[in-house]
Amino acid sequence: MPGARPVVGHNERVAATDPPTPLSDRPLPVVDLVDGAFHALRQRPRTLVLGVLWLAGPAAILRVYIDANVLGYSGRSPMAFVSGVGQLLRFEGLANGAVANVIVSLFVTATTGVTVARIVGGWSSGVDLGAVDAITFTVRRMPAIVVAFIVTHVLAGLGWIVVIPGVLCLLWFALVSPVLALETDLGPIAAIRRSKQLATGDMNAVFGVVFVLFLTTSTLLAGTAIAVSTYLDLSDRVYLVAVTVTGLLTSMVLLPLNGAAMTLVYLDARYRSEGFDLDTRIRSTFPSSGGHRGG
Repeated sequence: MPGARPVVGHNERVAATDPPTPLSDRPLPVVDLVDGAFHALRQRPRTLVLGVLWLAGPAAILRVYIDANVLGYSGRSPMAFVSGVGQLLRFEGLANGAVANVIVSLFVTATTGVTVARIVGGWSSGVDLGAVDAITFTVRRMPAIVVAFIVTHVLAGLGWIVVIPGVLCLLWFALVSPVLALETDLGPIAAIRRSKQLATGDMNAVFGVVFVLFLTTSTLLAGTAIAVSTYLDLSDRVYLVAVTVTGLLTSMVLLPLNGAAMTLVYLDARYRSEGFDLDTRIRSTFPSSGGHRGG
């Protein structure tokens, strides 16, 4: 079709001077949703990396401080890791920082997810947002992000006591970041309800993408730590710094992928339940026409 724009599945890099192609304008299977996240990173690697580095960098420094000065171990020993997990399971980590490390990581993922969603989600409306503008937006939305983060993780924590509700909470709340980024009229509680509504209608896609992202993240982070431990002869403190640096570099790929993937799941859920793909096409053809909220 003349004038048609490419969608998910293209492997070419888009030049920085070219407008990014929309990643999708139709419902997609899980494989294409994940592939679309990689395509997003290929289109605007610098923008997306800067969009997560502003928070991931300071958070990495904070985790080094917690590990070295509060927890008191370098992480090299498998028993140190087992001990840390045990402290978490026994709820003893609040006293020595183990839970703090987990909270920092989760907060970085949730907050940078808003920044990435603001960038990637804009492409479906023809908006090519820069990293600074997306970060500024995220900072303005920080009160809503913090409230939503606390509420969802308290509910998820209570749900994990009996496991199954915890898994459901993980899926229900997976779209909170893109909702906060793209439906700016919603407050934190309304965004949580909206995420649950959309995720419930597209549960297979949400579960599939979350599972793939979990495996990818676990494999890459564990692999970099093992590689540093195996091939470099370092003191404990230097080892801790090396693992943190390699973990940060890995996060520069993982966080944009995570944010882009969940943004695509959000759009996919709206395509399936609200006909948002048709609405988007109408608005692109007839700019003066109305449309659904959000976007």
